[in-house]
Amino acid sequence: MIELQKYSKIDEEHLLKRVTAKHQDSRLKVIGYATVALVVTLSAVTYQIGHSIMMSADERALKVFQGDANSETMTAFVNFISESGRNYKDEAETARRYRNFKANHAIVQRTKEHEHHMPHKISINTKFADLSAAEFLSMVSGGASVPESVMSPLAQDGKSLFSVRNEYVPLFDKVEGELPESKNWFQEGFVGAPQDQFAAGTSQCASSWAFSTVSTLQAGAAISGGQAKTELSVQQLIDCDTANNGCQGGWSYKGYAYTSKYGLMPKSEYAAYSGAQGQCAYDETKAVVKNTGMVQERYLSNDRLKSLVAKQPVSSGMVITDLFRLYESGILLEDTLQCSDAKKTINHQVTIVGYGKSDKKAIEGSWCDQYWLVMNSWGTNWGEQGFFRLCMDGAGSSRIPFGTCQINRFPTYASFD
Repeated sequence: MIELQKYSKIDEEHLLKRVTAKHQDSRLKVIGYATVALVVTLSAVTYQIGHSIMMSADERALKVFQGDANSETMTAFVNFISESGRNYKDEAETARRYRNFKANHAIVQRTKEHEHHMPHKISINTKFADLSAAEFLSMVSGGASVPESVMSPLAQDGKSLFSVRNEYVPLFDKVEGELPESKNWFQEGFVGAPQDQFAAGTSQCASSWAFSTVSTLQAGAAISGGQAKTELSVQQLIDCDTANNGCQGGWSYKGYAYTSKYGLMPKSEYAAYSGAQGQCAYDETKAVVKNTGMVQERYLSNDRLKSLVAKQPVSSGMVITDLFRLYESGILLEDTLQCSDAKKTINHQVTIVGYGKSDKKAIEGSWCDQYWLVMNSWGTNWGEQGFFRLCMDGAGSSRIPFGTCQINRFPTYASFD
């Protein structure tokens, strides 16, 4: 334990310098200390629970499980199983899941003392509470690294259907006209409730690209006035869009290329979402929404991206890190997530449905001025009823070149004219 304390102290000093180097006022340093506490806690808890060379992983997990029979953490775990409907196959798996849950529970408990200084909250009451960081990242990315040919930006191909804009990273863009101070397409009724890519019981379907494509098409068609809002089939896109890789990942721009040619059928007219790629059952006579083209922007300033979102929801790739699994509410920051390095690989697709300004009185200690309102595809029992807020401050800087978690890097949307 002495060695662990020494390691944590050194690590904390290193992380604190990294997090607070550019923030000179005391309020920002408080946020830096809170961020350090969260990261160091993860290392400490993992060490304390898992460090043993005498037992197998299953034996260690079972020992922890049996030793905590009447603990507060065990009570929370039992409640989690009941509320989430988990059904573990045997005692060994139950013990492993408890071990992960205990580590996550400790992270949440130790972070609570700093919570009033943070602009977001984490919680053990999340659907991913029994997953390790590695398991979570494997789950949301489909269990394997996505092929470069799948997770790649649109190349210029000379086709009039497609448009690519911007090849640089502007700190500022001139935007014509006044932008509304805030926007929320969900509240305005053009965006449906967040769907769940894991609802079918599978844990390895990286179909976020399909959910984002469908949600933006539904909204875009309704906003353009051409068609009433209709729930469209995500499963059709997974089954039939051969340019993407179904449950192995994809990009919305390829999805828009498919829908511009074939259109999408209503959800009610196609097979239910299965969390797996099946045989295509497309029926041209039942397709109800078809876009005329698409645009993939590149490297946008916040103002330019806001001008797009003010017109319609926008699909965008981003980098998901392990701390997303415990997110409950509030505005997520780069200092906590460490997701904005340009070298990190985009591993998830989301829908930007709005933006707004943070309420600094309501969020004590928040230094984030503006945020993106983002719809995820993990169901309504995660985050803010399926949504999360992502700080937009710093986009275009050397530290956050493409926005927080690279969300400004490849925004894409369908056109209907």
